[in-house]
Amino acid sequence: MIHPQPAPVLIGFPSRENFPQGLLWSGSGEVPAVGQRVRIYLNNIGEATVRAYFHYDGYLGVLVAPDQMPTHLSGVRTCHAYGIDLEPGRRRQDPEPASISNDWIPDYPESADAA
Repeated sequence: MIHPQPAPVLIGFPSRENFPQGLLWSGSGEVPAVGQRVRIYLNNIGEATVRAYFHYDGYLGVLVAPDQMPTHLSGVRTCHAYGIDLEPGRRRQDPEPASISNDWIPDYPESADAA
């Protein structure tokens, strides 16, 4: 008897049948169906069609085919998106830029002779 193997990560599948249990969907709405039209807010990708599902690091995502890819992503035909990427105003938390401070630098003498 052949037993189904678990779906590998980041590979698109037309169903979630063999996906691990307990995957998280980061969106607030329902997981879109394959063939459903969605809007990808991440990287200003825009309108797209869901082609498949994928999973990575405990999260469920959708593999989408955008109607028109932004010029900064030319040559890319499909992209991976998570639920949060389908919602306006919600963004992945980008780290704040580190502030640069010279306060930690100790006062050193100008030359070895200054001591």
